[in-house]
Amino acid sequence: VIFAVLQVGMYLVCLMKIREIERSSHSPTVKLRLMENEENLFDGGLYIGIAGTATALVLQVLRVIEPNLLAAYASNLFGIICVALVKIRHVRAYQNELILQAEAEAKR
Repeated sequence: VIFAVLQVGMYLVCLMKIREIERSSHSPTVKLRLMENEENLFDGGLYIGIAGTATALVLQVLRVIEPNLLAAYASNLFGIICVALVKIRHVRAYQNELILQAEAEAKR
């Protein structure tokens, strides 16, 4: 549950960063480069997911929590879902829009 909440937080941080770039006064080409520069942030959900899986496995080995592979790997699944939503639904769509804007601007 803790790592699911962290994933939701990471999702919201990514959306805020996309909106920040979107609202900036830079040209579409610069915005596109700024989006590319945030690639590690947009992958953050995977890092949180891996950390959650490792933490759950360590806690199981130390017998702090009951052995349950579903609990251990659920964090990774949340990370994959979070990053897929961010990158496919938001990043990809916005980058496509920026590419088209940059192309139209170059033709003027």
